Amino acid sequence: MAPKKIAEGDTISIRFPLNVDKEVLEWVNAQTSINNSLISLIKKEINSNGITDLSQNNDSSLPTEKEMIPYVFQYIAKPKDSKLGANVQEIYEYCANALNISSNQRNIPSKANISRYENRVRFVILKLKNQGLIESPKRGFYKLTELGKLFINNSFDVREFDAIMQAGFIKKLINGEIKYPDKTSD
Repeated sequence: MAPKKIAEGDTISIRFPLNVDKEVLEWVNAQTSINNSLISLIKKEINSNGITDLSQNNDSSLPTEKEMIPYVFQYIAKPKDSKLGANVQEIYEYCANALNISSNQRNIPSKANISRYENRVRFVILKLKNQGLIESPKRGFYKLTELGKLFINNSFDVREFDAIMQAGFIKKLINGEIKYPDKTSD
């Protein structure tokens, strides 16, 4: 069933999510006629950018950091020509292709007017560095640490880093107390 088309005289309602930006609420509350203000904004948007679906231009259309983690980690783990490791620009490209992120999604600006997508990738890189899984031999380049190699060689899910570390699993593996099953063999 096709969605209902809005027509002249129709009433629409807006529900603000609990995490709505407080400035949005301030703006709404400053309007004497929210109806006229929204129509004015819509006209400005159409004049500037044509008729487009702005709902596609938001954070929820991008993968979360947690969804990006394995892709960033796997790319950094792949053998590179450079001894310095993976270049951050290559990481952006690889993840965008692997996660089917469109050019429009890649260019969604943050409040600081930088790419939200690239910002998320950088936060994933920072998280992996803070966990000791990757290192940066030179600005903008990343490669696995010994701990990172251990995760890759044993096919650990990098998203489960905290649980694996809390269980003392790595220490037991290094000490030969346990052997992790190889997921690639029967």
